[in-house]
This record gives sequence, C-alpha cells and structure tokens, in this order.
Amino acid sequence: MLSKDWKRMEIIDPFLMGEIIVRWSIYPDTRPKDFQEFKDQVKDALKLVNSGATDFRLVDTPADVITIRLPPADMLRRAEETYGDPAATVDDYPFANYLHVDREMIKAEKKTPLQLFYASVGDYTTKECE
Repeated sequence: MLSKDWKRMEIIDPFLMGEIIVRWSIYPDTRPKDFQEFKDQVKDALKLVNSGATDFRLVDTPADVITIRLPPADMLRRAEETYGDPAATVDDYPFANYLHVDREMIKAEKKTPLQLFYASVGDYTTKECE
C-alpha cells in the first residue's frame, strides 16, 4: 500500500461537506468561530488525519477575482513521490466513490497515477461551483 501520510483530512460524506460549505457561504453567521467549532460542525463530513492543524481558514472569493488555492509545497512533493512511484498503479489512486470511475478505461488510455494526481490538483484548486 502506498503511503498517504501527507493528507490532513479525509472526506467522509462529500454530500454533507458540500451542504455545509454552501450554508457557510450563503449564511455567514453559521460559520464556525474557532477551530473546535469547525471540528464540531464538520465531524460527520470530514475526518482530520495525520494533522498537526490547529486552525482553519475560510476564504471568501469575490466574483471579480479568480482564486487558485495553492496547497502546501511539502504536501505536493510527498504526493508526487507517492503517485510517481514506479510501483503505483491506477488502482492505488483514491477516486471519490460517488464518481463511479471506470479504472479499466483509464488503464486502457495508459494514464498514470501521477497524471491523475496532476489532473486532480488542477481541478480542485481551480473549481468553481460545478
């Protein structure tokens, strides 16, 4: 099994997490005021793992500004090492269960785990409400 010890969180329920984020955006008064309240609000949707995190940040993005969220460099390096490992396979890549990904088609297209990682990073750092 490939190491994924760089991960800070794991989504337990993506549907609930999305609902929470929409609520925070539309109703700012529902946003957590501190880290403990954050953890309490997301406990059924998000699991903190391998985390030395002591705080959280919600970022409001104005409609006239393009925002690209840059993950921590060390986290990206470690993920690149994991998914770029010659032993890594498409079956090792953690697609969200709700996507119903056809791994056999991805293998037939000769995509690598590292390519999947790069595509995922490009997607989640730039995605806007789709």
